[in-house]
Amino acid sequence: MRVKEEDSPIIKAVNQVYHGTTIADLEADYFHQYGHIDRWTLFSDYSFASGKLNDVVTFSFLPFIQNPFELGSMINLLAPGEIKQTRSVSPAFASFLRHLPFLSFSFVISNHKYGFYNNYQNYKASLLLSLDNLYNSIPGWNEQDPFQKETNIAIGRKIKKIRNYIEQDKKHRVLRNLILITTIGGFLATLVANRTQCTKMGWFSDRDEINDMEKNFSLDLFNITFIQYLYDKYLCKFLAAPADSKSDEFYADLIKIPDYLTGALADYNQTSQTASHSKFSTLIDDVIANNRRNIFIYNMDFHNGQYFPTCSRLMFNR
Repeated sequence: MRVKEEDSPIIKAVNQVYHGTTIADLEADYFHQYGHIDRWTLFSDYSFASGKLNDVVTFSFLPFIQNPFELGSMINLLAPGEIKQTRSVSPAFASFLRHLPFLSFSFVISNHKYGFYNNYQNYKASLLLSLDNLYNSIPGWNEQDPFQKETNIAIGRKIKKIRNYIEQDKKHRVLRNLILITTIGGFLATLVANRTQCTKMGWFSDRDEINDMEKNFSLDLFNITFIQYLYDKYLCKFLAAPADSKSDEFYADLIKIPDYLTGALADYNQTSQTASHSKFSTLIDDVIANNRRNIFIYNMDFHNGQYFPTCSRLMFNR
């Protein structure tokens, strides 16, 4: 996909690694089989916990080829709990994940404390500028689609409130994570939608504090990125389910797909190529390793603000 010079450095990095290291495998082993599917769901999970070795975001796409509630019941039978609640990953569940027709992208993110910058003041100024640019885009959106004017006005109110938080040095870490997740996820959703016959793309996020910010502002940002890069924004409709840190998702079992992958990668030591627990080793060895078909892992390094982020594919060979 062609991206412009003024586009987000995050999108540039993802676009480059996707077309440079990933698309050939997808065309050979995945899209030829599922590219005709017109409905897709995206489940996402994240780990930004201080007690973990790595910060990780995972986006798992499922083509709508079977009843999601039946699939959720199968997952619950094989893996009743989230990865943090389980002592082991059964061979049956590892095999199930290995053969499930989902498409997953995980990003191990490093040196991103202040985003594109190496100090808080520049980082804060960049957040405020990004919010201002977004707010100033609203009149143009209203001209393009007058029927969305009320929605855009509501987005404008949210932007003003979030700007006040940042000016008061509040919630900047949450906003940083929110921008990372919605930018990467929204762009990946566009890549999948543009390559398939997608007419409906649904995003279902894990419970997370990013969704607490101003009435699911994350959904607005995700949709803005998604629409921006669609070949035909009128062909594909974006759907989403609000999920804040206190909600009880009806799709909780399906979230276990990215949850288990995120948990394993958040724990994995790339230097020693080891995990701290056998349950994580099982996922690395039996689900992720030697998989060029549908699970793609990347390192995204922000270099502590010294350079634009770089993104490289991470291979697990056993």
